[in-house]
Amino acid sequence: MKKDLRPEGDCFVVAFDYARSAYGKLIESQTQVVHGSVFSTWFNKRIQHAWVEIGGVIVFDSTINFLGPKKDYYSFAKAIADNKYGCEETLMIAVRTKHYGPWTKAEREGKK
Repeated sequence: MKKDLRPEGDCFVVAFDYARSAYGKLIESQTQVVHGSVFSTWFNKRIQHAWVEIGGVIVFDSTINFLGPKKDYYSFAKAIADNKYGCEETLMIAVRTKHYGPWTKAEREGKK
């Protein structure tokens, strides 16, 4: 059994850090932070998760050390994207809510 490479719950921080590092660079317009869920074979259940999509075709997921085609990631991880955020939006919501996610609808809309 393959053990996760990063601690449980770290995915939201890592996705935020990627958005922060991409902000203001050429890659920013192609970068989206995704909050959703995946099926964890480690926990044998669906869990909330965050990953990064680049150019709409590449996924970076540090938890499982994945960098590759989006279609392969969604198939392998049984990923379901609930919300996608640009870099600036990710940074602004995280600062406003004082956490990295996942964010409620009220938090996304700035009502909380």
